[in-house]
Amino acid sequence: AQLLRLPGSVLVATAKDDAQHADLLRAAARDHCDLEIRNFAGVDGRVDLRALLRFLAMGKQCNDVFVETGGMLAGAFMRAALVDELILYVAPRLLGSDAQALLDLPGIRTLAEGIQLEFLDVAMVGKDCRMRLRVLPAV
Repeated sequence: AQLLRLPGSVLVATAKDDAQHADLLRAAARDHCDLEIRNFAGVDGRVDLRALLRFLAMGKQCNDVFVETGGMLAGAFMRAALVDELILYVAPRLLGSDAQALLDLPGIRTLAEGIQLEFLDVAMVGKDCRMRLRVLPAV
């Protein structure tokens, strides 16, 4: 919601037409930003990520898209093979198996099934570690 109070353009990608929610977004954005609400509904009732990225590339001339997400959306991008690079920040703290997963990737249980990555850069950022990794093609 804070983005709607800043100058610039904001695209809200949705998977359903919800007039009440759209009206609330427009009211929050009024006099602050240029708001565009666009439906990218996929057959599964979620945002069709390929259609969204195609729109960003063709309709908005975006060559690079940076996505900051939680585990569900990050996993969806990864499962759809739409990720070229990952930038991960790792804090010096361990969480248990009940914590939220970095990526929601059901069915991957062994190293052989895992997604292969290549380190591009590793650096300390304060007490955290930033890793930049390339996603390698599946073999």
